[in-house]
Amino acid sequence: MDVMGQRLIRRFDEDLLLEADRLVRAEWWAATRDPERSRAALRASRLFGLLDVEGRLSAFVRVLDDGAFKALLLDLVVAPGHRGRGLGRAFVAALLATPEMRDIDHVELYCEPALEDYYARFGFSRRAGGALFMRLERRPSPEIPRQERPR
Repeated sequence: MDVMGQRLIRRFDEDLLLEADRLVRAEWWAATRDPERSRAALRASRLFGLLDVEGRLSAFVRVLDDGAFKALLLDLVVAPGHRGRGLGRAFVAALLATPEMRDIDHVELYCEPALEDYYARFGFSRRAGGALFMRLERRPSPEIPRQERPR
């Protein structure tokens, strides 16, 4: 599938997996992740990405899903050189329309409060049918200073 002149991929060889890991861990919210554990999480997830005309990863997301009822989008990132051109919007729209994702009842994600309106464009909302998000922290999340998002 073509997305703004880039190719949507679902299969990642080891080189692309390492590129995805570097792309994700370059973000402030993933900077302290252990590389081995980060790659293990990628291998255990459904992966989607966009390849630019040079064959480099321009956008990436990993998905945890059951194939029918629930999917959780994680580590959604657009490479810095591809930001600000609508690629993220096109990627999310294409992702949600894939055969793997289009029939899943509930697609969820985590995002910064500042991105709530961005994701609302796709139909995401805070509504969770009365459900409450809860977390058991077995390893405390490290305090990572939030960096200002580039505009």
